[in-house]
Amino acid sequence: MCRKEWCKTVIAGFDFFKKKGVMLVVGGVILGVLMIIFGSYGGKNETESKIEFDEKSYTASLENTAKEMLSQVDGVGEVKVAVTLDSAYETVYARDGDAGNGYIKVRSSDGDESGLMLSVRMPKVRGVAVVCEKKCGADLKREMIDLLTALFDISSADVFVGA
Repeated sequence: MCRKEWCKTVIAGFDFFKKKGVMLVVGGVILGVLMIIFGSYGGKNETESKIEFDEKSYTASLENTAKEMLSQVDGVGEVKVAVTLDSAYETVYARDGDAGNGYIKVRSSDGDESGLMLSVRMPKVRGVAVVCEKKCGADLKREMIDLLTALFDISSADVFVGA
């Protein structure tokens, strides 16, 4: 039996392959296997990459965002903004469901072992201080405080606006 005839015989024996849904599932499985095989080829694995966070640049980014937003409010001139953070970055690791207290460990290609990182939680804003170049009225201060409390999800007691 030649190769072509053998293929026809095998395919004819599996009538369910002719159904569209089965073909999609089989194609998806084949695609998934190929992605697993070639997914890490030539690139770094996520568990191998070291993620570093710079608290100063994060704080500066928050301050710049606040400054840009405040500059859009009518009557607000030049402002200086300071943001304080409540905590540091928090890394969340995958827990081993069977052991209860343990973490899932991952071994990198160089043999180092570390926990499987699920996510990193950004620090929460504790408070915001805004100093305006010129005096502003109570209505403008209230508007600025409302903007900052909405932006950073903090209470108005955590915001200072002064001249």
